Amino acid sequence: MGRLSDRTGRRSVLFSMALTSTLCSFVFGWLIGWAPALIFAVGAIYGFTALGDSPVLSTAFTEAVRPAYLGSGLALRSLLGFGAGAVAPLAFGAVLDATNAFGANPTTWGWAFVTLGLGGAAATWCAWGLARARM
Repeated sequence: MGRLSDRTGRRSVLFSMALTSTLCSFVFGWLIGWAPALIFAVGAIYGFTALGDSPVLSTAFTEAVRPAYLGSGLALRSLLGFGAGAVAPLAFGAVLDATNAFGANPTTWGWAFVTLGLGGAAATWCAWGLARARM
């Protein structure tokens, strides 16, 4: 992703990774009962794109923040990222519980994954809004 972002720009890589990950979030939970090969393929793309923008985002961040604030900025980014990583499973579980019958094994996973996709949609929107000239 680093080489690709050097060639095509940080913005385009951040946007494409966020958009693809978001689309996978919106689809993945509804694939229960589909062919395992399809679930595996979507899951592999989902896993790659959900994390594929991280090094590009870190690089873009270091290019945009003044050196005097870089350590604090990266620390804040980590805090927010880990915070979102801590809240996401709680939201996922709450939606999973709310959309399935009490006491039964979950059969509807789609809405829980859609919840994760909302964060991805926000990331996509933010990536789209980045200035073309700077990224």
